[in-house]
Amino acid sequence: MPDDTQNPLNEHVLRCSKHLESRDMPDGIQLLKQTQLANYLALSKEQQALFAEFDGERNVQQVLHELLQKQERPNLRSFYDFVVTAVERGFLVPAGEEETQDAESAPLRTLSLPFGWGYAAAIILSGIMIAGGIFFIRQVKYTIPLTAGEWLLALIVISVGMSLSGVLSGFVLKGFSRVVYGPSINLKRVIPYVAVDTRDGFMGGRKCEISTALQASATPFLIIAAGAVLDNGVVVFAAVLTAFILLCPVGATPGADLIHAIFRKQSRLRRLSTRFLGRRLVVQLWRFVSEFFSRKKDKGEENYMFVFVTCTLIWLGTALQFGGDIIRSSGSALVWDLEYAPELSSRLFAGVSLAITGILIAGPLLCQVWVVLQNLFQLLRPRLFSTERRIAKRNRAPESQATVEEVLLYLKDSLLFAQLSEEVLKAVAAAMTPLAVKPETKVIRQGESGQALYMITTGRARIEREDEFGETRIVAGIGPGDVFGEIALIDDIPRTSTVVSDVPLTLLQLERTDFERLVLDQLGAETVRTTIQICGFLRKCDMFSGWHNQALMSIALRFKFLDVDKDEKVIDEDGENDRFFLIYEGRFQVSRGDKPIVTLGTGDYFGEISLLRNTPAISTVAAVEPSRCLILTRDEFLEFVSHDFLTGYAIEGELEQRMSEAGV
Repeated sequence: MPDDTQNPLNEHVLRCSKHLESRDMPDGIQLLKQTQLANYLALSKEQQALFAEFDGERNVQQVLHELLQKQERPNLRSFYDFVVTAVERGFLVPAGEEETQDAESAPLRTLSLPFGWGYAAAIILSGIMIAGGIFFIRQVKYTIPLTAGEWLLALIVISVGMSLSGVLSGFVLKGFSRVVYGPSINLKRVIPYVAVDTRDGFMGGRKCEISTALQASATPFLIIAAGAVLDNGVVVFAAVLTAFILLCPVGATPGADLIHAIFRKQSRLRRLSTRFLGRRLVVQLWRFVSEFFSRKKDKGEENYMFVFVTCTLIWLGTALQFGGDIIRSSGSALVWDLEYAPELSSRLFAGVSLAITGILIAGPLLCQVWVVLQNLFQLLRPRLFSTERRIAKRNRAPESQATVEEVLLYLKDSLLFAQLSEEVLKAVAAAMTPLAVKPETKVIRQGESGQALYMITTGRARIEREDEFGETRIVAGIGPGDVFGEIALIDDIPRTSTVVSDVPLTLLQLERTDFERLVLDQLGAETVRTTIQICGFLRKCDMFSGWHNQALMSIALRFKFLDVDKDEKVIDEDGENDRFFLIYEGRFQVSRGDKPIVTLGTGDYFGEISLLRNTPAISTVAAVEPSRCLILTRDEFLEFVSHDFLTGYAIEGELEQRMSEAGV
């Protein structure tokens, strides 16, 4: 990484490394591998475009400056986080310098295997190993070790099992022509074993991931069969423990990798599974159960999370049953040895055996208690801890900071409050409380009860939303003059999103009762909703920026919201279209045939070509992620473009450019 003490990051001229391998995933994610350093990076569509900006001719500051001139500006924090990560991992390097390897950045050792096998062979071999293990485990009972020799044998079997698991998965990687990193001695699981790094399987595609994880997961069953053939219950016991370790669905294990490889649809979900388990399980499980076998179109992510939860609960229950079986079969003998055995070594190993048994029982129980408590906390937090009450109590600005007259001036410039009479406006100004909020402070929190309406006077904030899997994403940025918090007050529902201050923020807070009495009763719920959600958004769009407030309100009342699911098509190529779409939130992919043309984001529009030309649609438009649009009917759109000469001219120019890009 460049030395920022001598030359700040912003002044570095960076280019993409020459030692890169890429693979495009079905969900639009691009995987990059730094082949010299064995580092990996997953890029979203936005990050792919950002990565391409570093051409070795402009420094970081110039790249950022040019991006900020575009309509869809990057989040500064995300921009710098991405650049720093890409530089640290060797994906972006200083222009004009040779890419060298120093002692600290030397790549992992690679394991050269003489041969390998592919997808079909891995599936068949794994199936035979699993079937054999299940068959033979019925022939002999596992025995808990009681002597030093038996415990040593058990530890050796566990170490060999985990080592063999990695080696066999390495042979699968070899069959897919991927790199096998290692070997190395791993002590992370207490028992030392020879570890093989199989992360390069991700670059081999879905079949490579499934084969590698399945082969590693099947290894303990081979040892179970061997222990049964040898009629050695201690070996079977150690092999079962190895199976529990490798098949654990949580963490960096072959079991978790197998679930992820088979059921995941988006590359990022692998790191969200534990977050879902701790935050969203109780809320979502009932819906997954009821919809699992439905015919809903896009079930990839729901299936992944449902299977993850199911496997986790089965694993915990099986571990608990395994510990219970040990107690029933050997518990009394172990307790007798612990208390009455004449040899100290016998009492010692009886204590160790009881301790391990206790862990096998207590561990799953504690995990289940943790899941329940975490989910209960997530459910009860909105009712027990109010973010808004804390903000109002701790962040009240000094009275001298904003007088009623100054507040009145702010309100008169607002689309919403400017519609009130002078008398009511003064009452609103008197009822408002000024707040001063520090950066990175949550003003309202998703899921909590709404207490007030807020208007920003200075500073900027971001709107975040947590989806059903527990992932948080930024959906919008807001600044001076913007009003937020109205949805929960109008519809009497919990907060639908979280608002976090980016910089020092000053707000005007209007309590719920005052909002209902002074604003809602005067203007009506629909007018308030339209003004805040639609007019505020339109004012930020270039085509509406010069419109007068009255004209803006008039067109805003015609727009209707349309929510679109991920991968849902809203326009089909060569099909009829009678709507104009303005993207309020999310992203849409425009394609012609099988060729993607462009990705549109917040503030972009589409559908105008078929409406103005009165022809079938020339492209297919589908949502890249769950999105929301503002729509107009054909007649409303034609009236809209005839309202303002400059607006119609701009849309016609964009139309001609898009038709040219589509080759029409």
